Amino acid sequence: MNQRWSSLVELLGEKGHLTEQWKRPFLAVDRERFIPETIWRPKPDGRGYLPVRRDEDPVAWREPIHRDEFIVTQVDDGVPARPDGIGRSITSSSSMPGVMAAMLKAMDVTDGLRVLEIGTGTGYNTALLCERLGSEQVTTVEIDQEVSTHARAALASAGYTPALVCADGEKGWPGRAPYDRVLSTVGVRGAVPSAWIEQTRPGGVIVTPWATAYLAFALARLVVDSDGTASGRFADRAAFMDLRGRRPDRYIPQPDDQPGATESTSPLHPWHVTGDFQGGAFAVSVLLPDCEQDVAYRSDDRSAYELLTWDTAHTSWATVEVNPQAQDAGRYPVRQYGPRHLWDEIEAAYAWWTRRERPDYTRFGLTVTPGRQWIWLDHPADTVREFL
Repeated sequence: MNQRWSSLVELLGEKGHLTEQWKRPFLAVDRERFIPETIWRPKPDGRGYLPVRRDEDPVAWREPIHRDEFIVTQVDDGVPARPDGIGRSITSSSSMPGVMAAMLKAMDVTDGLRVLEIGTGTGYNTALLCERLGSEQVTTVEIDQEVSTHARAALASAGYTPALVCADGEKGWPGRAPYDRVLSTVGVRGAVPSAWIEQTRPGGVIVTPWATAYLAFALARLVVDSDGTASGRFADRAAFMDLRGRRPDRYIPQPDDQPGATESTSPLHPWHVTGDFQGGAFAVSVLLPDCEQDVAYRSDDRSAYELLTWDTAHTSWATVEVNPQAQDAGRYPVRQYGPRHLWDEIEAAYAWWTRRERPDYTRFGLTVTPGRQWIWLDHPADTVREFL
């Protein structure tokens, strides 16, 4: 085993991400053999992704494999969308080992459990499950044929033979249900798929990244009850690509092309509602799940930038400008356009979070029933936002 990888495994254990029962699988499974011959890295200007081919630059190709980094393994569903072979959007990746370890820890597995994995990807996480539980206990579903084919070959070459299905993971895989654990390596926006709950045994656990259009951040750990409901808290940080059937559109408003915005200033620094992932930003994402946001930097040192928010219905937008002058004054220029005043709504959501004594994201939870799904604070009876 590569010494750098062994050191990383030890570090993940020291940080509490990697439990003793998962340490052996992490040491036994070689991540490198699951990485495709071509990976992708961001362009220096941040606009798009460039290919890194193993046969052309083996050092650059291998460098991220033994670090706690995610590796982009596919762009634009396998066909780079920009000229000259440049990728526009990430559509498959090998996740950060630290995040994978946290998700596996949250599953709380014991010998003999049957696991359904949603999103095979490279097959590396599947191999970890097979190493820990045995290939016969693992079912994995991948929607992309090219990705699935690569994973199947990599798993076979490593000696693992799980049930690997090329299908839409949002529907689970009823053919081998019920499962004791469901692990999703793709993000869920809003409502958790009912199929996952229906295919999980009572007392079983579902672990999935959960997100809204505003923020992709939290890891939900849900325990399934005998009445077909599931409930649990957010356990850790985890940002993944969305289920393919729930991808957001690529619409971004162009404020400079739409005159007539109202102008004001705000004392609220945008970082508190976009960068404070564990607190204010998470609360805003729950209260305003139909809003999106993006940042455009105005300076190389990132001391000047503009926050842009808009609603998913494409009716309204707001911008907030951050620069040294605004920082000194403690007032940030705001423009708002459309029937909704989105920055006012964000300020109100942030004020709600402040009144509730600034709860950390781990105090929030999610409950799913056949006819209703909602986010709560501290207890399922304290509803914060319904999604169904």
